[in-house]
This record gives sequence, C-alpha cells and structure tokens, in this order.
Amino acid sequence: MPKRHFSIAIALFLSAFLTACATAAPTPYLVTATPLATATFTPPPAPTSDTLLSFSLTLIAQATNSTPVTPEPTTTRQPQPTLTPILAPTQESATAIPADTTAPLPTATPTAVQPFLTPTQPTPASGPAPEIIETTISILTYPWRDHLKATSPGDPIYPYPRLDYDPNTFVLPPPIETAYKAVVLENQFVRLTFLPELGGRLYRWEDKLTGRNVLYNNPVIRPVGWGVRGWWLPVGGIEWSLPLEDHGLVEWRPWAHTTATASDSASVTVSTTDERTGLAVSIKITLDSAHSYFTLTPTLRNPTATPIQYQFWTTAVAAPAGDNRAGDDLRFNVPVKAMVVHSTDDKSLPPIGQTFSWPSHNGRDMSVYGNWREFLSVFGSPSAGQPFAGLYAPGADQGFVRIFPLEVTRGVKLFGPGSLPSWVWTSDDSSYVELWGGLTPNFSENATLAAGASLTWTEHWYPFHGVGDVVWADRGMALALEEANNVVTVGLYTTSAQLLQVSLVVGGSLEAQSWPVVANQVGAWSADWARTVTGPLEVRVVDVNGTVLARYSPTP
Repeated sequence: MPKRHFSIAIALFLSAFLTACATAAPTPYLVTATPLATATFTPPPAPTSDTLLSFSLTLIAQATNSTPVTPEPTTTRQPQPTLTPILAPTQESATAIPADTTAPLPTATPTAVQPFLTPTQPTPASGPAPEIIETTISILTYPWRDHLKATSPGDPIYPYPRLDYDPNTFVLPPPIETAYKAVVLENQFVRLTFLPELGGRLYRWEDKLTGRNVLYNNPVIRPVGWGVRGWWLPVGGIEWSLPLEDHGLVEWRPWAHTTATASDSASVTVSTTDERTGLAVSIKITLDSAHSYFTLTPTLRNPTATPIQYQFWTTAVAAPAGDNRAGDDLRFNVPVKAMVVHSTDDKSLPPIGQTFSWPSHNGRDMSVYGNWREFLSVFGSPSAGQPFAGLYAPGADQGFVRIFPLEVTRGVKLFGPGSLPSWVWTSDDSSYVELWGGLTPNFSENATLAAGASLTWTEHWYPFHGVGDVVWADRGMALALEEANNVVTVGLYTTSAQLLQVSLVVGGSLEAQSWPVVANQVGAWSADWARTVTGPLEVRVVDVNGTVLARYSPTP
C-alpha cells in the first residue's frame, strides 16, 4: 500500500476515534496503541474498562485490506526548533544490561528517524469550569496562641512574637476542635484547599484521579521548637516562608485572600505584608478546565524607599502516598549531581556546609528516604535545562512535580525528620518530608528587591501516577524510563489532552520503536520494548507537526 494512502488511513481512523472520544463520557486516562515499528514489542498488562481505552493499528490494516508497515525512511525532515535539553537521570543505571545476558545483542546501525505519521490534532478535553467554594475545616488545636509573647526592638524577629515556653518540653492543655475558614478551588483533575487564617497555606492538594491528598496534614496544631523564630507551626501543606530563612516569620498568622473566576479558569490569591521589612507578598494559584496542573504565581513588591534584603521559599510539607506518612520507599526527584549538607545528625555524611554526591553517596542511594539514618536537611541547585523537582511514593505509585524557572528560583532544599519520633510534632505516627524551592541557592544568600521594585514568576505543579518514577518533566508532560532484563519500559504522563508520538532511539539515530499516543484526557500511558540491539537510549516525544517536545537520555 502506498505510504500516502497508509498515512491517510491512519489520519481518518484517528479523526473518527477522537470524534467518538469527544462525544463519549470523559475518562481521565489515555488511549494506547500497538507499535508501528518492526522492533519486538511486549505490551503492558491488559487495562480495565474504567482506566484505559485500547485501540490497535491492526484495525487500520483490516480496514484497508493491508498489513501495517514501517514507513520508508526519508531524508526530508522538518526543521526542528530548539530542543528541550537532555537531562541527567535520577537513577545511575537506567540503561544497564544484565551481565548474564545469554547472547550478545547486535550493535545499533544508524537509520533515519521516522517523521510523525498523521497531521490530526486532537480536540482538547472540554471539562467543566473550575469552581470555588468557601467552607470551614475543623482541626484539633492546642491553645498555643495564649502563650505568645511580644518582642521588643533589637530582637532579631521583632515585631513578631516568641513563645513564653519551650515547646520541646512544655505540656499544653488538651487540644480542642477549632474551625478554620477554608477556600476550595477545584477542576475535574485536582482539588485545592487553602487556609487563609494559617498563613494562607495550600493545606490540601488532592489528585481527583486517584483520590489521594499528596500533602501532609497534621491532625493537631501545636508549635515545635524549630525555625528562625524559635518556634514553628507544623500544620502541613504548602507554606510561604519569608522574609527570613527556615520557615520564615509569617506562616502562622492570618493572610488576606481574594478569588476570581472566568469562563474556563478560576484563581485564589493570598497576600500579606511583612511587618519587619515592608515586603508585600501575594501568591496567586490558578486552575483552568483543561490541565491537571495548578499555576503558581508569586509576586513580591517593595513599596518602601530603600532596598529590601530577604528570603523567599515555597515549602511543600508532603506525604505523597496519600496516607499522611512518608514511607521508606519515598523517592526525592531532584536532578542534581551533588547536595550540600545544611544540618544533620548523620555522622556518616560530610559536615555542615560540605557537599556529597547525589543520588549515590558511598554506595547509598540518598534519593530513597529509607536510606536516611537521621534527620537531614540538604541544598541542591539544579543545573540549566533541568527545571523540575518532585517526590514519588512507589508503593502507592503516586507523586508530584514542581516546574519552575531556573533563572529566578535557583534553590532546592530537602528535609526529612529521619529517625526523630513523631511525637515531637504530632499526636499520632504520621510523618512527612519537605520539598523547598527558593530564590537563592541556600539560606546564607539573601535576595534583594530594589526600592519600588517588584518580582513575579510562574511555576506549574501537578500530581502524577501510573508511569513509575519520572526522570524528566515540564508543564506538559512527565517521562519515565526504566530497563531491566533487556526490557525497556517507557512511561508518559500528560497534563492535558494531546496527540503525540513517543520514540525510542538507540545509538543516537536508530529508531528502535515508535508509538502513537492519543491522550483522551489527562493521564498515564506506558509501553515496553524488548531490546534487540545494544546502545545508549534516548526517548523523544514529538507533536503532530514534528516539533520535538521532549528528549531524555540517561547518562551512562
């Protein structure tokens, strides 16, 4: 069958298929396809009817009375835009081939990479507009406010209060149920709950596709003796730490909030002014009807006549498995090659201020939380082209990522209590880790905002599941790549409806396998490829126009 007729058949099939998807009841998962390439393909486990729709390119062959063939190589290629940089892996042996392979595999022979086969663009999922409701949440709260003590000029935290007791030893009266105002922002993919009275924090972040809250929520509210203030309120959620380091000064007090709605989006903005410096801060979080990410837009403004030196960190207090616990299998996804020790009781690590290799240090994979022996706080600075960080819980197959502009937010910090007992911060056995993102690489460097100046930037945060641990992410998708026993598993999580082609390239130019991926909505897709040739791997994702959206190649 001529190549042009084959392409037209595919286009007609996908067009009819996407029209059917648009009129059917929406489903938050992906359509999968059998491979186009001739390399051996081992399909993933059969999906259930409520999780995945399946279609096969064999149907195209049946409809046209022919058999699928690999399109002939062509030397005519569309000009490619600037490519997303290839990133370093989060696992050191992503493409290792077992030493006991019974027969050596042939070396890859370079061939031209095939262009995308169909020009059909899918219709984005048309979900309902995001909604905002205001309600209340009851949380057991100790009477800690009764013990606030005013400070005087000269105190480093003035005019903010201290506690009149040591929270590590003082026993408070029993907690009582306390109602807090809650603002809920949600679309068909996620539900976000804010607590304006407790620092304007994003308290809950629920992945509606899995039903899990990926943030930690302390079942009781009481201070601990940590932080620059000498006390910190470990409520949980995502808090805004400013104008000083180490949870800052304002995470405990009420913030103002406003809401806004449009035809296909809605937003919540929380704001406050730091009494110590005059720094005005607003955090706007927006959802639209087509994406699973929320857009985070901080704005910092200096209304004073003098420059302000300050710290600003976004602090996610998290338990991504959804059970309010940071399990031993939890993984930190930070694409850096080294970390700097901020604080720890782990004597096997370098002293404070010194670096150690990441993720592996002396044979210990430090990206796995179960390998942390004591409490640990570390700084990392992602290099150019790697603007993401996140957490993943393998047992629950649930994680989330933060996408951020490296030219603005240069710092990443991790913290885990390690072996510290949970009674230090709560009344049960719940636990958490912290993922920080800051304007500066560490707590020792301050940012400066000139008189009358302002600073704003945009981040994207989204949950993911169904693809395993991710090795690369941007706001549109997250990639996963694993190899074991000569079987390569590729995973793709999309944050909106998309029509894509995923290719596995071996040895730099041999297209070993290619899959058309129809994303009916937000969700996960994965496929296996049984190795038939040796050589380094690269995953490429292109759209219907042939534009390369993502490239990832593990570092040997």
